[in-house]
Amino acid sequence: MVVRGKTVLVTGGTGGIGRETARGLAALGAGVVVVGRDPGRAAAVVAEIGGEACPADLTRLAELRRVAAKVTERHGRLDMLVNNFGLNPADRTLTEDGVETAFAANVLAPYVLATGLLPALRAAGGGARVVNLTGGLPDGPIDPTNLQGERRFRGWTFSHYNHTKTALMALSLALSERWAGTGVTVNVAYPGHAYTPGNRATPSAPSPTPTGRWRR
Repeated sequence: MVVRGKTVLVTGGTGGIGRETARGLAALGAGVVVVGRDPGRAAAVVAEIGGEACPADLTRLAELRRVAAKVTERHGRLDMLVNNFGLNPADRTLTEDGVETAFAANVLAPYVLATGLLPALRAAGGGARVVNLTGGLPDGPIDPTNLQGERRFRGWTFSHYNHTKTALMALSLALSERWAGTGVTVNVAYPGHAYTPGNRATPSAPSPTPTGRWRR
C-alpha cells in the first residue's frame, strides 16, 4: 500500500511502537492523526512529524465515539486505522463505563473505533486497512467466562494481557469475515517485544534491555 497522500490514524501514537509507527508513516508521506491520552505529548509528536493531534482517553466509550465522529467529519475518508494503543495494568480496575481496563483498551477500543470509522474507511474507495496490534504471548483458548478477569486476574504477569490480545486476534478475524466485500481489510500485526516505555514500567516484562539481555 502506497501511503503518500493517505490519511492514517494511529492510536497510542505518543510513545513506543505507536510513535515510531506514526513517524515512519509520516516520513513516507502520509497525513497522520496521532491519538494519545496526553495532549502535550500528542502535540509534541505532531510538532516533530506533522499531521494532527487528537487527544483522547480510549478506555472511555464516549471518547472513542468522539474521535470517530471528529475524524469522519474533518477528513471524510480514512485510508488506514492502526489500533496500537494497549494497557497491561497491575490490578483489576474498571473504567467509568464499568468495563475492566485492559479489556476496554485492548479489545473494546479497537472494535468501537473500527466500527465507528467504518463509513470513513469505506469512503476511501477500496484498499482501506485496519491494523490491530497484538502483543505479549497471545495464545488460546479464549475463556468467555473470564474475558474481563471476573473469576481470576493476573496483572503484570502478562496472563490477562495475553488473554485480551488473543481475544483481539479473534475479533479481527470476525471483522475480516464480516466486512468481506466492503473494500476494508482487517489485519493483525505482531511487532514482537521491544524496550518500550510500557514494557520498562512493567516489573515482570520479558523484554529486551538496551544491552540485548532479557529481563524476567
